Amino acid sequence: TIIPIACSYFTCEGITIREAGCWSVVAVRSDHMEFSWLKIYQRLNMGEDDAIDICECQQVVVKNCAGYSLDDAFSAKTWPVKVGITMNWPGDPEYNDNVLFEDCLAYTRCFGFKIGQGTDQNHYNVVFRNNTVVYSGVGLGIHCLSGAGIVYDSVFENCYVEKVVLNDLESVFSDLRAVRELGAQIRGAWTDDNAAFTDEDYGQAQHM
Repeated sequence: TIIPIACSYFTCEGITIREAGCWSVVAVRSDHMEFSWLKIYQRLNMGEDDAIDICECQQVVVKNCAGYSLDDAFSAKTWPVKVGITMNWPGDPEYNDNVLFEDCLAYTRCFGFKIGQGTDQNHYNVVFRNNTVVYSGVGLGIHCLSGAGIVYDSVFENCYVEKVVLNDLESVFSDLRAVRELGAQIRGAWTDDNAAFTDEDYGQAQHM
């Protein structure tokens, strides 16, 4: 597991991670970070094995990475202070701002690309661009079941979802549960059957 905490100008490139004991790559309360060309192979019979989670960070780029996991493949999350996973995190809770996931590949039984479900602090300008979900329970999602934060000006753009399967999350192209958003959009996302979201805001987006 790679967990950079309270870092600035951190770069991680070209690493392969196999069967981490928990979340594989967790960026925490840091800024100006780049993760590229990572290959993450988790198990499909163990939960809490996310591939890459960006937690309370600013100015982050995740590009050309592949995530294979039972739990969420790529996500941006924010959390309450000193609870559960954040028990030993230093400093005060922070927001996510200017986070880009680009040209990444996801295979998961949960969410391919996601904001949440930890949304205790706000999210600003989280962008998912030119990504592919090969297999998932939910292709794309903003999942605000935990926390009262708001998602501002975030976009899923030109994302391709190949296969969505039925599981306990339901089988949906995009999940909008308990969404609290201002300016979030899906632009040009599509599936194998050419059903597409184009310039639809989250308030109008449909389940597929």
